[in-house]
Amino acid sequence: MFLSSWRSLEQKSLDGRYVLQSLLGTGGFGAVFLAECVDDSAITYNILNTRW
Repeated sequence: MFLSSWRSLEQKSLDGRYVLQSLLGTGGFGAVFLAECVDDSAITYNILNTRW
């Protein structure tokens, strides 16, 4: 995916449990986001590229 595609996921909800706050980095296998749980704890969330 291109950087703009990863950035389009910022502020999106995943399974109603996490909100992707900001993109931390990308690489050959996917991207890492700072995410927030609905219970207000901060986590990181790794999303793998679909071609892998």
